[in-house]
Amino acid sequence: MSRSLKSCEISQNTPNEDDFVFCRFVRRNGKIIYPKNAKFFRFPKRKVGE
Repeated sequence: MSRSLKSCEISQNTPNEDDFVFCRFVRRNGKIIYPKNAKFFRFPKRKVGE
């Protein structure tokens, strides 16, 4: 698991999980941000060292 995403709840059995990380919410600066027009945030996975 990459630690670049802070307080990100990862959903299980997501499609294309090799390419993307799906998150239900993101916690930034003490605030919880939910996606407005989607059920999940989608982040491209970043390999360590990039």
